[in-house]
Amino acid sequence: MAEDDSTSGSKPSWHEREIAQALQRLANARANLATLEEQVDAAVDRPAPDPADLARAAELQGEASKLITKASGRFGGSSARTKLEVVQRDLRVVLDRLGVERIEDLDVATTPTGVDPTVLDFARRECAQAEQAFLDVAAMVMPDAEPESDEPDAEIIAAEDSFADGEDDLDLRIEPSAAS
Repeated sequence: MAEDDSTSGSKPSWHEREIAQALQRLANARANLATLEEQVDAAVDRPAPDPADLARAAELQGEASKLITKASGRFGGSSARTKLEVVQRDLRVVLDRLGVERIEDLDVATTPTGVDPTVLDFARRECAQAEQAFLDVAAMVMPDAEPESDEPDAEIIAAEDSFADGEDDLDLRIEPSAAS
């Protein structure tokens, strides 16, 4: 079983964290750009529906609704059923030309999916900037950390001297001894 960094006790260095963040930014920028470009391609590939076909589909749907009511009626049902079959066949032909299965799908098919050119341009610039930032961070040469000396810093020594007055030592224990 592979050990997780949190259990092994080693933390990534500052440089490793920066590389990971730059790589994450680059991945997000590329994914967003790919999504936008797919939307642009989908909008280009799909031709605009013919307004006459849209109007004819709406008209045939209205006729079909009226004929369904008459066909279910007691009188004149057989002629209404025959007319309904013709209207439904014509509606099927129009829907096939529009590239949809049902009349309800027309709203989705006629909705423009164009992408704002400003948004697409921004996504392209962000992708290029994220790539450059990743390359810059990855190319950084980090100097090795200087080994720490065993001698205490001068600042620490000065701080220790400031606590001692000479004869009265500062007692930092929680409970002072009875001798004090």
